[in-house]
This record gives sequence, C-alpha cells and structure tokens, in this order.
Amino acid sequence: MTQVRRSLEVVCELMKKMPETVEKVCVKAVHGMVLLISLILGYWAVRYTHGYPSNLSEDSILIEPDSPGRNLLVFGGVTVGAWLLRRAVLRGEEALWKKRVRRIAIAVTLGMGLLLTLWVSVCHITPVWDQMQVYLDAMDFKAGNFRDMTGYIYMCPHQYGLTFLYEIFLAFGGGYRLLQYINVLMVMCTVWSSYALVEELFGDARASLYVIIGDLLFFPLWLYTNYVYGELLSIGFSMLGIWLLVRGCRRKKNICVLLSLLTLSVAVLARSNVLVVLIAVCIAMLIYSLRQRSLRLLAVAALTILVPLGAIGAMRLSYELRSGIQIQGGIPSSMYVAMGMQRSTGGAGVYNGYNNSVFRGEAGSDEEKANQIALSYIRERLGEFREDPAMARDFYKEKIQEQWNEPTFCSLVMTATFEQPPTGMVEKLYYGEWQQNYRDYTNRYLTVLYLGVILYCVIGLVQKRDILQCLLLIGVIGGFLFSILWEAKSRYVLPYIVLLIPYMALGLSALQAGLGSALGRLGKTLGKRGDSRNETGEN
Repeated sequence: MTQVRRSLEVVCELMKKMPETVEKVCVKAVHGMVLLISLILGYWAVRYTHGYPSNLSEDSILIEPDSPGRNLLVFGGVTVGAWLLRRAVLRGEEALWKKRVRRIAIAVTLGMGLLLTLWVSVCHITPVWDQMQVYLDAMDFKAGNFRDMTGYIYMCPHQYGLTFLYEIFLAFGGGYRLLQYINVLMVMCTVWSSYALVEELFGDARASLYVIIGDLLFFPLWLYTNYVYGELLSIGFSMLGIWLLVRGCRRKKNICVLLSLLTLSVAVLARSNVLVVLIAVCIAMLIYSLRQRSLRLLAVAALTILVPLGAIGAMRLSYELRSGIQIQGGIPSSMYVAMGMQRSTGGAGVYNGYNNSVFRGEAGSDEEKANQIALSYIRERLGEFREDPAMARDFYKEKIQEQWNEPTFCSLVMTATFEQPPTGMVEKLYYGEWQQNYRDYTNRYLTVLYLGVILYCVIGLVQKRDILQCLLLIGVIGGFLFSILWEAKSRYVLPYIVLLIPYMALGLSALQAGLGSALGRLGKTLGKRGDSRNETGEN
C-alpha cells in the first residue's frame, strides 16, 4: 500500500511539472529549428547574393558570388559600431538607461514618420496591376457599384479584406496617396511595436536600442511606403497586435488583449497570409496558458484565431448583403501550391500565370474542377521529385534562395511605377548610380541579420527562455515553410524578416555581453598574475 501511495505521489509530481516540461521542450525545439534555418540562410548570404536585373524587370533573378571575408568584416564592424553606440547612449546610472532608450524610440519613430512623408511626396509613385484593381474596386464598392464581384475579385476573393479596409480609409478622400501616407503610419507602428515588444519580453536596454536602429536602417520598409497592396498594413497591425497581446497577458490588462484582437483582425483582413503568424501566436499562447494553468489565457489563445476569422466572415457577409451577390471560392489555394512547384523562365516556383490561365481556361472558372486539376498536377510533380531527389533538392534550394537571399525584397522592382519620369535622388536610386549602392547595402544588412539571429539562437539553446520570447520565431518557422509551399517571391517573406530584426538585436547584445564578460575575466586573470609577479620580485 505504501508503494502504491509513493507511486501516485511521483505521478502527481510529474503531472504538476508537465506544463513546465512541455514549455521547455518546445522552447528548445523552436530555437533549434530557427538555428538550423538561420545557419543555412546565413551560409548562403555570406557566399552568394540574388537580385533582379538593373532594369528592374521581373523576368529573372540573378545569382552572383559574394565575398565571405568582406561580409564577416562588415559583421565585425557592425558589432564594434553597436558597442560604440551603446557606450555613447547607455552611460551613467543603469536605472536611467530604459528611459533614455524610450526617448530615442520616440524620436526615431517620429523622425521616420516625417522623413517617409517627405519621401512619399517626392516619389510620385502610382499603384498598378493588382494594387490598382483593389483600389478601383474599393472606390466602386464605396459608390455602390459591385460589378467586379463577378470579375477580378471573384477569382481572388482573398482581396475582399483589403478592399474593405480601403473603403473605410477612402471615406476620408485623398485617393491612393492617402493609402501611401497610411503606410507611413504603419512603418512607425512597426518600429515602435518592435522596440516595445523587446522591452516587454526581455527588459534588455541594449537590445531595445539595437532593434530601434535595426528597424531604422532596414530601408526596404522605407521603399514599401509607396506600395499600396497591404504589405505594410499587415506588418504594422501584426506587430502592434502581438505587442498588445503580450503586454495584456503578462500584466493582466484586458483592454490590451481586446485591442490586440482588433488589430490582429485588421492585419488578417489586409493580408490573408497573416494567418501564418496568427497560428504561431495561438501556439505560443496555448503553451503559455498551460504553464500558467489559466483558463482565461486558454480562451485568449483560442480567440487569437477565432476573432480574426470571424472578422473575415463578417466582412464577406456585409458585401453579400450590400451587393446581393454570393461570394464564391475563386481560384483554390491548391493552384498556388501547384504553381509553386513549377519551374519557369523567371525561376523556381515564381508566378507564371498558371493559376489564372487554368482557372479561366481548362477549369472554366469552376472551383472544384480547378482544385482537381491542381491536385492532379501536385501528385504528378511529387512523383517526379521522388524519382529524381537531386532535381527536387536543387529546385527547392533555388526557390528558397530567390526569396530569402534577395536582399531588396522586391522593394525597387515593385515600386518602380511612376506617374512621371523620376528626377533627382529618386531617379538615382531606381535607375542611377545609387541603385547598386542600395543593393550592396541591403546585401550586407541581410548577412548581419542572419548572423545575429544565429548568435541569439545559440544563446537561447543554453540560457532559459519562455515561450512568449519565442513567439516571433514560431512565426518565422511557419513563414519559412509557407515560402516553400507557395508561389515564390521575396516580397512575400518581408514580414518574416521584420520578425527576425528583434532577434538580430538580441544576438548582437548577447555577443557584446559575452565578449565583455570574457574580457573582464581575462583582465582579472592578468591582474592577479601581475600582482603575483610583483610579490615574487619583492621577496
């Protein structure tokens, strides 16, 4: 009887520790997976660079050898520069560091807002193709004209959310230029939220300072202010929503949780692939609720998915009621996956018109038939990959590289649509001598990013971390897998690069802390040896 009681006590003790054990295993697994991904991407970034032709056409992606020595030298220079910045800013009493960094965050956020407003005003960039179609649909729907619900947006129903948001924004007038200025606000929101999230989760003043500078110097975000297709809306509201959610859960502030659900809903309306990040948020919150043994947090985990999905449903219902037209499924997702398995002149898995041509042609705009055609192609292609593993490896290597190792992330290509011929610094950047400087700069930035993330993940495998500190990393894992499956374009991985910037900052901070500690120990050791020699000489 005593043995049975002891066994039950052991089982109960293990059950009590189970949530902590699950979290610990998941945290280590996340760091390990991101470390593996970052090692691969970092190796490629050090040795190669990818890019579009200088005429900014999308016909092909070029690969060029890079200089490993120069990249590592740049990383060393960035480390020294970051250390000098820390010495200049984080001096004096440590208690004042956080206030000082907060003031810098406010100044940088407002300064970027001012500079980006000026940038938008001098570029004179117009939306084209899908951007323009969504904009025109929003204008038509606002006026009560729903004819395109049987046209473009019928084939691409994922655009309803962005159209709905544009309807709201355009109620204030201003045309697409207003949407570009709203993008400026989204960049400001991204910068502030990244800083606030690092401060909330890690309390590291040095890393908080570095993430501000990291966002400031990530110039593809600057260029995308002129691109009115939901990228910056989804990134800005996602980062804001994640920060509010973490703050609300850790500090038990329900208003922050409610606001986070609202902002995450806006993000998924702007870009449906935000669901990848929402799944990551839900997973992290689920594990966090188990560790905290909180039904309230468990409910929050469920709501992070249910509320945004409910927002999509409510938006679609509103259009059906207003137009009297039922929204159809359109081009099935399987067709985008099938296109992502094809090789064309533009590269591996890039857009080649397959989804549109097959849906409107062979499938006769029949969603079920199009899905069957796509699934049949996917099975056939998987068979080819199984028969020739080397071909499959080369295909997906190229597909990953042209997305994750293209350092401009299409920021030049997608925004080179001017209302009038560009002049001055705009012309120099897009078509003049600054273009190559921009490519070289973003290439070095991307290398530093991946190396910084590698350092953070190594530290994360050794030191204790909680699941909320891994939240953005889970999103990156999801984004990496999504980029393998979906149509290939470096623009699509831009949100996940933004998620990595805080970890680059944390990696640089950890590197400096480690070097400082090592130098401190070395100094003490040398000091003791000197004292010992002096004593020997005196004797």
